[in-house]
Amino acid sequence: MTDFYSTVIVGGGPVGLALMSALHRIGCEAVLFEHHECADSSRKDGRSIVLLPDNVDYLVSQGLLSLSDLLTIDRTEVFRAKSFTKLTLHASDYGCDHLAYCINYTDLLSSMRKNAYSSKYASSMFSGMRYVEHTVCGDCVSISFETSDGSVYNCRASHLIMACSLPSGFRELSSIRHYAILGSVSFSRGLPQCAYEVFCDSSVITLFPQQGSRWSFIEMFTDPFGLDESFLSAPSFFDRLRLSVTDRLGYPRDLDYVASMEIPIFFRPEIRPSERVLLMGSAAQVLHPVGARGINFSLSNVRSLANYMMQFVRCGSECVSLAFSSYEKSCFSKRRFLWRATNSLSYYLVHRRVLSSDFGDCGLFVFNGSKFLKSLLRGVVYSCY
Repeated sequence: MTDFYSTVIVGGGPVGLALMSALHRIGCEAVLFEHHECADSSRKDGRSIVLLPDNVDYLVSQGLLSLSDLLTIDRTEVFRAKSFTKLTLHASDYGCDHLAYCINYTDLLSSMRKNAYSSKYASSMFSGMRYVEHTVCGDCVSISFETSDGSVYNCRASHLIMACSLPSGFRELSSIRHYAILGSVSFSRGLPQCAYEVFCDSSVITLFPQQGSRWSFIEMFTDPFGLDESFLSAPSFFDRLRLSVTDRLGYPRDLDYVASMEIPIFFRPEIRPSERVLLMGSAAQVLHPVGARGINFSLSNVRSLANYMMQFVRCGSECVSLAFSSYEKSCFSKRRFLWRATNSLSYYLVHRRVLSSDFGDCGLFVFNGSKFLKSLLRGVVYSCY
């Protein structure tokens, strides 16, 4: 007989472990399957990630980190570099004494796993399995795993939360495309020489100063209608950039010239029905243009989902569906934009993630950005003008 669970979490990374702890603390029954790539202790990850103090406090409150664990973690002053004072329009947001925890990813995950497996819900955590696929079947989700001996384990769940990297095939399930527009622009009236981030209705534009009145830009946006030539046309883009930049920065609409090119990024899948399957953490890459999300954003989502679950905990078996629906609505706008989701150009900037450029103090910083994004920016943005 196939095992049935109320809620299944797939992924034993920091997000999956934090979510498992949070749900059990509010009385929600859940089981966690560590996708074997996440649980491989022999895999060394050289990344150093930055955790904000409130998220460290949250992990401590969940029993996933302890004060003794923090003794081995460097507390690094992230915002002391002079570059940050010129990076964005809101440079005043940063203080020279602003501190954050700079943590080796492998050490963080090791500490969290050790503490999770010594908790009272450890019996609801399973390792040594590789996620294969899932299928939504009416009022439940059928999930398949491959065990360490090569056999297949099938189970069913009322709800599924994916918190691990998904197979690449997920990127081929939708006609919704994400694009990057790269180009240069001239302003007849100069702006202060710093990098700007401009939020538009359907995109995020980042401007970098060059010589004289010349600026380079990169725009990330989602085309919700498939390949729409009018949406991507130069005149259309010219108007959008002119209105967006001048309206947001308060300067006259005196844009002189725009040259642009479009780069298709990848597809966004359609997960149906959304109230049965939820993507978080690494799995949420497919919901973003290039998956640039940070752990601070993911942990905020864990808190948000746990709060919704707690609100609906008395509604019976459908409480998770209600929580999923509310969570999806609250995150909808964040999922549409690349950098709005992580605030990677405005907040929590990491000196380890600086990308070399010719912009001096106006270098672009990416917080926990994907390798694809870094490759794109290094290989295209800094060499195409």
